[in-house]
Amino acid sequence: MSKKKKLWIILLIVAGILLIGVIVLYCMVPTLIKNYLNRKIESVETERNVTLSMGDMEVTGFSIFGDIDLSIKDLHVKDNRSEVEFATADEVSVDVKAWRGFRVVKDVRKIELKTLNLNVLKHGDTTNYAFLKVHKDKKKSSSYNERVARLLDKLARTCPDEMECAKVNIRTDIEHVVNTYAFDNLQIDDGKLSGKFTVLPGEAKSSEWRISGVLDNKNKDYFGEIALADPKAEVSSIPLGTDDDGENVQFRKASGHLKLVDETHKQLRMELSGDISELQVYHHFIATQPVVIEHTNAKLNLTFTDKRIQVDSTSSLCLNQAVVHPFVIYEKSKGKKKHVVFKIDEKKVDAQKLFASLPEGLFDVVPHLSVRGNLDLHFLFDCDFAQLDSLKFDFDIRSRDHSFRIVEGGEYINRFNDSFEYVFYENGDTSRTAWIGPENPYFCNFSQVPNYLVKSILASEDAGFFGHRGFIKSSIQSALISNMKSGKLRRGGSTISQQLVKNLFLNRKKVFSRKIEEMLLVWMIEDYRMLTKERMFEIYVNIAEWGPGIIGIGEASEFYFGKRPSELTFGESLYLATLIRAPKHYRSTVNADGSVSDNKRAELEATSARMVERGIITDADLQNFDANVVIRMPAE
Repeated sequence: MSKKKKLWIILLIVAGILLIGVIVLYCMVPTLIKNYLNRKIESVETERNVTLSMGDMEVTGFSIFGDIDLSIKDLHVKDNRSEVEFATADEVSVDVKAWRGFRVVKDVRKIELKTLNLNVLKHGDTTNYAFLKVHKDKKKSSSYNERVARLLDKLARTCPDEMECAKVNIRTDIEHVVNTYAFDNLQIDDGKLSGKFTVLPGEAKSSEWRISGVLDNKNKDYFGEIALADPKAEVSSIPLGTDDDGENVQFRKASGHLKLVDETHKQLRMELSGDISELQVYHHFIATQPVVIEHTNAKLNLTFTDKRIQVDSTSSLCLNQAVVHPFVIYEKSKGKKKHVVFKIDEKKVDAQKLFASLPEGLFDVVPHLSVRGNLDLHFLFDCDFAQLDSLKFDFDIRSRDHSFRIVEGGEYINRFNDSFEYVFYENGDTSRTAWIGPENPYFCNFSQVPNYLVKSILASEDAGFFGHRGFIKSSIQSALISNMKSGKLRRGGSTISQQLVKNLFLNRKKVFSRKIEEMLLVWMIEDYRMLTKERMFEIYVNIAEWGPGIIGIGEASEFYFGKRPSELTFGESLYLATLIRAPKHYRSTVNADGSVSDNKRAELEATSARMVERGIITDADLQNFDANVVIRMPAE
């Protein structure tokens, strides 16, 4: 046999062996894949303290191009720290792109399932989903742009191009409040999302919603919308947890859009927007009744760099007809501290559109006002949490072109220029009513308030009252710094103007909306002199509480000293001024014989000295001061 023939025979034998090897290897691929998946499941179970059990797992298809089809039957997921299973599924089929060329990708291409049941439980610190907690990878970069890029990449890999879910049932038990939800025929077909969502199926309060969207994994562009299936149905809520206080959010339609705009190794730019129609919100922190917003939307242009997240001022927040353009910075500072900047600068805002856009149910007085003209709005909060003393706070509302006018409703404010009946509250309930005017024998007009009492109250409550425009920004800034250092709301920085507006116009409930309306009313009253400073001070001293059941300076001077306010001495005036902040604790300031306690006497002396330092009184005034005050009523 010639050498040439021998060479051909050897080549044929080698080729045959290789072919047999490839065939054997090809036949072994399903087993190799199953073994790999079983090892990964065991690793996840150990790492996350969870049990993943299934009746059967088969590799139903694969190709040399990296496509793998899996079929899983009777799947059960259970957190080992809970007795309640988190998820069960009867049959799941998954098509995964495991590799592309020589690169491992693990992209989910298609998901099919018949019925998936999810059960979410939380009772105090006990949950059945602790295994889902995200574990930080210390080896990966902590730069904001790279972290967001990883999240977007993970979303693109795990979001399937095709999906068919016949039924997804969800049951939540959050602090023993149970809610149920169901997804029917949830599909993704060529990137288009569709399906039906039912809240509390089978119950009287059940509502049906339509789900739609477009998912573009290639360009990382995602849009989703949920809307009531019946356009004529009343707005409905999607309960998310406990509602013991009736708190809820209701709407007709909501949508969201996330789009990657640009990505380099130094920064990532992204657009994030949302739109909600016929929104109704009730939460005790926001307002005392449901807040209605016909239409609201937001568009945020975000930039992520190594140490900074920035919302560009080209972004917009829309509330009905009103639009503002926020500028926000969130960046890493020293150590683990952060630096936050929030800024709004709006020029010539249409006041009529702004007031008309304020949500129904949020305010008490503003809805009664009809206005016109332009407003300029400014707000700044700049805080480096590594250096709290450097905090900057500023805000301003004004009409720089002097076009703002109250067309209708001014009587809601102007009525306090005349005598009026005031309602006093005790623990949120009406305790008594009294006339603030000559009809009340204890009423004290401004001319009857002794100068020392005026100065004492200013020193105690608001030294710049007769000179400022309703706010002392430096005081608010100092209060913010103090509160943030202590971690508690100990100081408020409120002026007499703010206290008066709160007591005259607004309910006593501590809700976020009250503070906004308070600022608007103070600005209008102060800038447009709807009440003079003298009238404001006069009302203030006549409605202030000076002790349990002691309302107004007339009653206070009679109760404590058996005098009219005009007869009070400097020491007596200063004593009364110091009671305003804690009127119910006056007995702790007095000895059994009616003389003031040593602590109170020391406080009066220190306060009088500070009044000289601040120029509120002169050294000559101090000669008339005597801290040895004696009240008419003994402590016991």
